[in-house]
Amino acid sequence: MIKVSVKGNLGDSIRKRLDRGIEAMSEDLKGYLKDETPVDTGYAKSRWRKRRDSISNDADYIEALEDGWSNQAPKGMVKPAINKLRNKWRNKRI
Repeated sequence: MIKVSVKGNLGDSIRKRLDRGIEAMSEDLKGYLKDETPVDTGYAKSRWRKRRDSISNDADYIEALEDGWSNQAPKGMVKPAINKLRNKWRNKRI
């Protein structure tokens, strides 16, 4: 889970920009997770959900896929998705 916490008084403008950046990053991560999810029937790929503070997948075999069960994603989905996210956002300003 990626969690961001900011203490202190930031001011509305900075807080809004930070919230928009976090929302954009979480949308990107969800998309990258879907891209990295191997497809047989498409069920696992269709089960990615983003809620307010989490991204989840309730396919009963998602852990097996993450553990490299599929030859289509031998390294799982999370690490490659996070690497894509990191590469995209490394030097961006929000």
